[in-house]
Amino acid sequence: QVVRLVKFWARIMKAEHDGFRFKSFMIEMILSKLSDQGLDFSYYPEALQHFFTYIARSGLRERIAFADYYPASKIGAFSEPVQIIDPVNEKNNVARLYTTANAKLIVDAALDAGDAIDAALAAPTKQETLHYWRRVFGPSFQV
Repeated sequence: QVVRLVKFWARIMKAEHDGFRFKSFMIEMILSKLSDQGLDFSYYPEALQHFFTYIARSGLRERIAFADYYPASKIGAFSEPVQIIDPVNEKNNVARLYTTANAKLIVDAALDAGDAIDAALAAPTKQETLHYWRRVFGPSFQV
């Protein structure tokens, strides 16, 4: 469910912001990394917050790679600013077409979403909570 929510968020960002792009597969790989690090996806607000915090903290400058099908030592050098290595092909950076500007748009949107989630979790009323969740998922979002 968290994967669906993040992809929904990305679709809204694409519609609202010129130049925003965030491939579904990249979202899946970031969430897979967080899962491998022990993130519990059962409480959606916390899992979403961890996702957005990871993006904001890393700036998408940390290489994401998996060693399930090849040793990490086989991964070569990549020059692209965003590096998310294909989990079954160590020569393929699935984010190779993403520029620093693309990454900045994603990071800025993640910061905004994270701030809105923080505010939603601390809001004293359901109406305020809904207001902040709608900043993340758009005006049609219902609780």
